[in-house]
Amino acid sequence: MPIKVKTSNNNTQIRTRWRQLQPGLTKGNRKRVFLSHNYEDKSMIQPTQDDIEWWNNQISMRVEKRQFHAKLYLALEQTQACGFDDVIAWMPHGRAFKIMDKKRFEEQVLMPFLHMKVYSSFRRQCNLYGFRRLTNASGTESSGAMYNEYFVRGRPELLTRMIRMKNKGTNVRPASCSLSEPDFFSMPQRGSIMNAVPDEHIESNAEANKARVGLTEHERSESTSDGFKHRNTVMRWFEGRAFFVFKKDSLTGINNSGKSIDSDVCVKRGCINYR
Repeated sequence: MPIKVKTSNNNTQIRTRWRQLQPGLTKGNRKRVFLSHNYEDKSMIQPTQDDIEWWNNQISMRVEKRQFHAKLYLALEQTQACGFDDVIAWMPHGRAFKIMDKKRFEEQVLMPFLHMKVYSSFRRQCNLYGFRRLTNASGTESSGAMYNEYFVRGRPELLTRMIRMKNKGTNVRPASCSLSEPDFFSMPQRGSIMNAVPDEHIESNAEANKARVGLTEHERSESTSDGFKHRNTVMRWFEGRAFFVFKKDSLTGINNSGKSIDSDVCVKRGCINYR
């Protein structure tokens, strides 16, 4: 836990030093338990066909029907596309995520992207799905970030291996164990889904990405090079299955099977998905 200590010759200057709690009893006279950080790199596991089918089923569902960890993964990708990456975002290594602005997260992200009403419910789901929280011992950039071995950017098909706890816990908050926290910055970075899915999935997504919605020259010039950052961007393809709309305009396009989707689409919170 962090403790404040006074420096010599200056009683007003305060600095923060990290002190690791030792085994023993808590203030409530309970045996102190410690958070386990036994991290194993699962990012290179080869997905099974069942893993891939599970993920495809999740992204075809409406947001309120998806399982929590699938909603969270998609929310991290969608919030970046919609310009909320200063609120919640993947860490640069792609093995954890961090909420930078809790207030804006509750007001602008929680309901639209996760279909949840209160932050406490979000934290409870994170705990039930086995997410662990990094502390200041991992550095300022990583402090507060949350991770799970199977929650890795670019490997959404591994989410099916995350196990949701059925019990409500022991009502004892475990103490942090800073010495065992994983050093993610020393591990290979994980990137977008297009670099990690099986070959046949890459091909189908690549073909779908070739079908672009027609933009005017003015709209192209106002978009960034990747066409995703500005709010005046008209659309963004997402995994070859959907695109996000930032303006209300008449849009036409072609889905994976070559079918026109100018009218056969479902608009849900700014994202147009194929039916």
